[in-house]
Amino acid sequence: MDDVDDALVGLPRSSGVAPQQLDAAVRARAADVRNLLFRGSLAQAISTAIHDPPFGEDPQPIKDMNTGVVMEALSAAKAADMAQVVKQLSQPELDTLMKFIYRGMASPELYNSAVLLAWHEKVVEAAGLACIVRKVIQLNERLKLEEELPRVKVSEAAKSMIQFITATPDPITQPNKPEFVAENQFTKKQRLPTNTIRILAGNSHVAFARSVAAHIGLELSPCAVIKFANRETSVTIGESVRDEDVYIIQSFCETVNDSVVELAIIIDACRRSSARRVTAVLPCFPYARADKKDRPRAPIAARLVASMLTAAGADRIVTMDLHAAQIQGFFDVPVDHLYSEPWVLRYIRESVPGYREAVVVAPDAGGAKRATSIADRLNLPFALITRAAGRSSGAAALVGDVRGRSCIVVDDMADSCATLDRAASLLVAAGASAVYAVATHAILSHGSADVLAHSKIVKLAVTNTIPHEDKKLVNPKLDTIDVSATFAEAIRRAHFGESVSWLQDNIPENAW
Repeated sequence: MDDVDDALVGLPRSSGVAPQQLDAAVRARAADVRNLLFRGSLAQAISTAIHDPPFGEDPQPIKDMNTGVVMEALSAAKAADMAQVVKQLSQPELDTLMKFIYRGMASPELYNSAVLLAWHEKVVEAAGLACIVRKVIQLNERLKLEEELPRVKVSEAAKSMIQFITATPDPITQPNKPEFVAENQFTKKQRLPTNTIRILAGNSHVAFARSVAAHIGLELSPCAVIKFANRETSVTIGESVRDEDVYIIQSFCETVNDSVVELAIIIDACRRSSARRVTAVLPCFPYARADKKDRPRAPIAARLVASMLTAAGADRIVTMDLHAAQIQGFFDVPVDHLYSEPWVLRYIRESVPGYREAVVVAPDAGGAKRATSIADRLNLPFALITRAAGRSSGAAALVGDVRGRSCIVVDDMADSCATLDRAASLLVAAGASAVYAVATHAILSHGSADVLAHSKIVKLAVTNTIPHEDKKLVNPKLDTIDVSATFAEAIRRAHFGESVSWLQDNIPENAW
């Protein structure tokens, strides 16, 4: 312990108390604390350490001496003991302890930041975040965290924590505002809210749901979805979801109608099981093309699906690349509309040879906005395929110059692939050197494999919002872009109450 004594004695001193008297007091206080620690009286040791000895009006030597002693007592505690200790301390003692913790943070070269952060969390849980900090500022005017922090040598991690806490509203004056823990670089592990995430999956795309759960670090919650002999659907959830944040992942492929009913029944089961919040995660929204009444006596099926999911009990919807953005307005609950564009940009940069000399092409007028956005991000020219005036309904015309260039055709879905095939043929006839295609949703209905195999398209890249592994095995032109990390990050951000808009322009590859 001599090295500890020397370190304590070597702390900065100020005038007002004789050095010999101060050094003796330091050693006496340290000895008392160590005796209590040796006997296992950790709470009493900390209580003894945080009380100032009677050194008159000069506070600086008191703070120098006590900080070292308190830090030694805190460092001696095991993680399992911290919660028990703070329960035994009074409110004034907790206030004073937090004051010393922040003094220790201001000297990261002397004290263990990890230990201080662990204690900080326990004290916050016991006494309340904002109240403590405001009392610290009131009791310790010399430190003045808000004013002095920029001039104090503090690690960036500690500075981030202190700045956040001093800006947090006081729960006494504003009791209805929740308290949050700031994101910082101390650790990637975040404190969960009082409820936890439960991820369920329907039968449509279990592999995708597993991938999303794996990104978050979870397993899929057991959920059995079976059909009776008469094709009715039965759902059994294998664990409690009471008061939990439930996310149901259900895509829509060949059996769209069955998948919609499955999802509605699972939502209803969770709602009747007292889930706190139920979010429907739809990688591909069903009936997205039926978004308007474009002919007499036509239904708006997308609006009907929205009403069904809301009536079943969905509190939030998460989906990707809607065929028309106005579908979000069909819902009476919040909709998180995700975009595959960041992943498409990465694919083009990494997998399209000579993409810097390419042209981004919209296969129809409806996809012009999507294609121009990608062209702007890549700083590439844009071309549009549209119906020519005065020609038959099947005729099309190219607006833009593609002669001698590679073309990248961008669409939101690949169904029969007829649109992409016609676009590729027109571009090659116009002098394009190669044609690549990118689509978000790989519906790839019956016959699309033959169309794609005989088309002028070199590669068709699609995301994994719809299962297509069987088609990929027999068609080497298909490439897959995995977007499960984006859905996982959207779930994490929704659970913690964070903004999801960051995902519009970024890939969350470093979030895990």
